[in-house]
Amino acid sequence: MKSDPLFLYRRFTGRRLLWSEIMKSLEKIDEKQLQTALEVLEEQGYVTKEPSIQTSFWAIRKKCNRCGAGSLYLEKSSCAICKERSCVYCTKCLHRGRAKSCSFIYSFQPMSQSIDFHSEPSYPLRPAQQKTLVDIQKLLHGQSRSIYVVMVAGAGKISILAALFQQLLSEQKHIFWCLPEKEVEQNLNQMKLLMPNLVKQCLDQSFVVGTKWDLLSYHQQFDVLLLDGVEVPPFFSNGALAKEGQQVQIGLPFPRNQQTSLVVHPVRLHQYPLPIPKFIHYRGLRRGLQLNKPIEPLRLFIEEIQSLNGQAWIVVPSKKDGKMVMDWIEKVMPVIKDKSRMIGEENENAEELRILFSEQKFTFLIIPHYLLKSIRIANLHLCVLFAEHSSIERKRLVEMSQLVGIHAYFPCCEVWFVGEENTNTIVQTKKEHIYLNELAKKEGYLNERA
Repeated sequence: MKSDPLFLYRRFTGRRLLWSEIMKSLEKIDEKQLQTALEVLEEQGYVTKEPSIQTSFWAIRKKCNRCGAGSLYLEKSSCAICKERSCVYCTKCLHRGRAKSCSFIYSFQPMSQSIDFHSEPSYPLRPAQQKTLVDIQKLLHGQSRSIYVVMVAGAGKISILAALFQQLLSEQKHIFWCLPEKEVEQNLNQMKLLMPNLVKQCLDQSFVVGTKWDLLSYHQQFDVLLLDGVEVPPFFSNGALAKEGQQVQIGLPFPRNQQTSLVVHPVRLHQYPLPIPKFIHYRGLRRGLQLNKPIEPLRLFIEEIQSLNGQAWIVVPSKKDGKMVMDWIEKVMPVIKDKSRMIGEENENAEELRILFSEQKFTFLIIPHYLLKSIRIANLHLCVLFAEHSSIERKRLVEMSQLVGIHAYFPCCEVWFVGEENTNTIVQTKKEHIYLNELAKKEGYLNERA
């Protein structure tokens, strides 16, 4: 049964898999019978086969046909299958299974299948959410191939997406919801609470939730690819999308590609404006911290947070800078030493500190920008030291700025950028927040008391 060509086609329709992945999925199947069945499907045009690794004398032409990685990611080793000592494999997608020069990738043509989906009552959307949903739907119906949705943090994204997915499935659209790996389970659980029937669609290929790496195992399967907070190389998305497929990307900040159709959701659920970042120019910031001199902006920020009885992230470019700030606190402001902690690297201790911080066990968390994660704390503020540093891009500044002020009980939080130079990145970040607030006010979304 497993070696029947029709069974194989129905089982793997719309998939793009290595030989080893097919074998693993089927279990206890004769390799020769499987090979024969795949050859039959290939002859009939239901399966296309290509080498996993494209080899060449010229390095520029070498690549992994699975993930698109170039020669820098290709290595040689002895192979137990082909018995060659110089079998080439890809290190970039190795965690998904070994793509080797002696193996093939099998792409199963998608099958036209009707989607058995029954809509269910959804939670009512607020005016801003409803407008965003309608704008996305219009662009999808207007055949826009690429749509970018600028959505502020705390906008009630899951409610909007639940309504969008339900509409698309009722239109017989196949969807891939692409998320960062650590957020897949969390978002899926939230979606289950809103629309349990929708999540049941995950049992087949009409609605798939996964990471960008999961995209590599699909072939022209999806009508809509929704990239939620992730950036995906074209090689990853192009193979998984149907020929007329559309891509919707949700993220921050505003895209630089002006050819992308744009939808803007400028307001949070609590309908208060976004905190506008304040830039404080301070010459000799690094030297002052190193020499344990009084740093007036940092002192003022700390005192401001204490007066508000709040908590704060003090964000720095690197672990080394974090240690420097901790030393400065110990020498210059010892009164808050016991109220301060630092995360320097991602480990079990870091997660424990995040939990303690969310439980308000201490006040100040010093952390490199690349380790900063969203934490649900009402009275939470942000100070970015060395905001002009080249490692902190505009996208990251915008993301960090919008991690505070989400809670309805304390929407007016402090966001300070302290640096030795006011860069274009800082200026654009501030302008973006001002524009979003002005747009929300113009559309009538802001709370009258705001």
